[in-house]
Amino acid sequence: MKVETIEWIGKAEGDIRTSQREFSVNEYPNYDAVCFHSQQCAEKYLKAQLEALKKERIGQHSMLINDQYRICFVWAEEGSERVEISDYH
Repeated sequence: MKVETIEWIGKAEGDIRTSQREFSVNEYPNYDAVCFHSQQCAEKYLKAQLEALKKERIGQHSMLINDQYRICFVWAEEGSERVEISDYH
């Protein structure tokens, strides 16, 4: 596994641990932080997958459409830009 992939996985797992810790707080849990770190975890796992697949996607976001395709895009003030559907298999 590529070093970059391992690093992104480590960051994702750190976010999910933070999310789980905050979720388990008995008094005044910060659910916004739980959601934020959960979303960050998902995004970092996606970046790890992109690294593993050796695709150059600097500055882009990506979402899985199905087992084969992803939608990749850049988010700007006006909305999404440079949108493409990529076959990762």
